Amino acid sequence: MMYEFEVSGMGLDSQSQTPVLVLKQKNSEKSISIVIGLFEATSIVMALQDDVTARPLTHDLFCDFIARSGYCVDKVSIYDLKKGIYYSNICYTKNDDPSCSILTDSRPSDAVAL
Repeated sequence: MMYEFEVSGMGLDSQSQTPVLVLKQKNSEKSISIVIGLFEATSIVMALQDDVTARPLTHDLFCDFIARSGYCVDKVSIYDLKKGIYYSNICYTKNDDPSCSILTDSRPSDAVAL
């Protein structure tokens, strides 16, 4: 069964002071918290706030490459949790041919940053 989530917010783990991404299930009060890296947290917060940097960040470069290749991010699937680590895939779909798609392994934080 699939559930749809959206970014609910960012925070800091009180003990480790590392960034935490909070994803909330749509039409529900359920949420998951994922500890992420500082670089990914910065990219996500900047995107949420519509901040633009003078020069592109790594995630910006990859987004530009995806768009120029004629693809878009169709969906992100978190498919496993092992030893406290979430595993996800990104599905990219060709803009002019929805039947043409590419699936790549990804950390959930990188997928959200895109």
